[in-house]
Amino acid sequence: MLHRAIEMAEELGIVNCDKLNLRSFQLSEDMIRSIQRTAWGIFQIDTIVHTNFLKPSRVQEVSVPRLPREENGHEDWTPYPISSQSRPSYMNQYFDEACNLSYIARDISRSVQIAEQKSISLNEVKQDVYNRLRQWETELPAVFNPKDNPAPHILLLRMRYHALMINLCCDNFGSYSSFATQDKRVPMNLDPGKGYSALEVAISSARQISIVVQMMRTAYGMRYVHQFAMYAVNVAIYVLLEQPSFDILDPDFLHLTGAFSAISSRSQVGKSLYHFFKLSVRSRDSGHKLDTLDEIPAELREIFAQVRQVDEAEKPGYDKNSQHTLKDHPQSVPSPGLKDMIGEYEKLSVGKEERSFDQWESADFDF
Repeated sequence: MLHRAIEMAEELGIVNCDKLNLRSFQLSEDMIRSIQRTAWGIFQIDTIVHTNFLKPSRVQEVSVPRLPREENGHEDWTPYPISSQSRPSYMNQYFDEACNLSYIARDISRSVQIAEQKSISLNEVKQDVYNRLRQWETELPAVFNPKDNPAPHILLLRMRYHALMINLCCDNFGSYSSFATQDKRVPMNLDPGKGYSALEVAISSARQISIVVQMMRTAYGMRYVHQFAMYAVNVAIYVLLEQPSFDILDPDFLHLTGAFSAISSRSQVGKSLYHFFKLSVRSRDSGHKLDTLDEIPAELREIFAQVRQVDEAEKPGYDKNSQHTLKDHPQSVPSPGLKDMIGEYEKLSVGKEERSFDQWESADFDF
């Protein structure tokens, strides 16, 4: 349906076309604003979906002007049905910042193609994108500070930023191969001034997602959270799960697991992903730490206890023979990792994408 929406937008000339002067069509102001929101909304959705699943985005440019940013005006937002207490939505500023982030997401999804077009190294492109991501976060409005308990869409915007940072960083470790088994090549330092490796940046973003999730859970709960939160929580979990020094008692890992459990129960896709996650935990942990359930918060003990008793019929997308081996000897088969999870997520939620244009295939991530 996203592809159909993009094709319709192209036919209307509002994306991937020459600049369009809407006022020349004698449209009402309301219609012009509606067209602008539609075009830029499609751009945002396209970059979210395709970057999430490691595909090049389809919308390269929006052909109509962006809505003017209003710094001073805002509408109130009420977290119905959770509470009747309203707070500023800052929707106009949020939408504008989300558009800015979408441009960066577009270039992350097309980083291989950009490097080939400019005849420069992929690391140079990624370094530039990393700098732009950092600048975007630095220049966010002060009212977007998570500590000020903003509306949930603003918290989700932070989560999207950190999920993009993980997408960018993890590709430096052998095409999303497991951190625990990465090869000996030296990873790129995305922040040379501070000496942070891409792995350290990815882990830092995973922990920041954990912090934002805790804020969101405290303020609003997870029952009504946007579906993107499940993606962000998943990539954060797998970054922590795959780090060489993984500890099942890591507080951030436990917080993310609790949030994932709550979100995943709302849909069949979530339930399937959660079974896949339990398989990953069982294969990643050496076994002895799963015996220390008394050290795990009470509400999470059952989750990890169930890891020992995963029903083979409930493990989607994994070879049955491997499942049986994994159940008895968890270290004898490779652990399903970040790339496996993303592939499973794509298959369960939107199916495997079929491209209509040859250039998309050549521009895909080199996995």
